[in-house]
Amino acid sequence: MRRSLARVAGWRWWRSGTPRLACTLVLAAVIGVIVFTPDPGAGPGLAPWLEFAANIVMFLPVGAVAWWWRRSVPRNVAVGLAATVFIETVQGLFLPHRVADPRDVVANTAGALIGSLVCWQIARILTRPDRP
Repeated sequence: MRRSLARVAGWRWWRSGTPRLACTLVLAAVIGVIVFTPDPGAGPGLAPWLEFAANIVMFLPVGAVAWWWRRSVPRNVAVGLAATVFIETVQGLFLPHRVADPRDVVANTAGALIGSLVCWQIARILTRPDRP
């Protein structure tokens, strides 16, 4: 009996939105530290394709967490695009040690798209009725 109550209580906590909000805030903090702190030695020796791939990977969780809030791939891509445009604008205007790069906008938006598409596909698989 206790175990089932704990499961119900845990499920209610999970469905309350608290974990979703916590993940969103942690993700925002991690991305903020990555994109707004100086790293003088990172840029020159990094291959362009590797930097592009790293930007895609960095925004995969953005698409996934956005999917957790709203199950809409186009909306989640728009969220990723808005976030990366904001980041690149702040870097270009206020952070002399960082460089705003339009390729980062493309890569980050692609990462949000891929993260959201992966979640969409997982949801399709999990909600698909079993066929004999």
